[in-house]
Amino acid sequence: MKAMQKFTEMSEDFYRARIEKIVEKLISEKESFKNLDKYNTAESLAELMRIKFSPENFLRISENELAEKVRKVMAVKALSHLLDDFTPEQKQIFNKTVSGT
Repeated sequence: MKAMQKFTEMSEDFYRARIEKIVEKLISEKESFKNLDKYNTAESLAELMRIKFSPENFLRISENELAEKVRKVMAVKALSHLLDDFTPEQKQIFNKTVSGT
C-alpha cells in the first residue's frame, strides 16, 4: 500500500512541477495574470490535468501545447475576477453595455 501511495504522490508532484513552471512564467510575463495566486492556480491546473490526462498522455504533451492550455485556463480565471473591483454602479453600466440595453 505504501508503494502505491508513494507513486501517487510522485505523480501529483510531477503534474504540479510541470504546471508550476508555466504558471510562474505566464504570471511574470502577462500583466493580466498578475492578480492570480500562483500556488492556487498551479494546484487547480495540476488537478485538472490529473483528471484529464493519464501520466503517459500528460508526458506526451509538448511544452508549447501545455503552455497554451494553461494560458487559456488562466485567461478564464483572470476574466472571472474582472468585475470583482467594480462598484455596483459600474457593474450595472457594464451589464447594460454588454447586453446592449
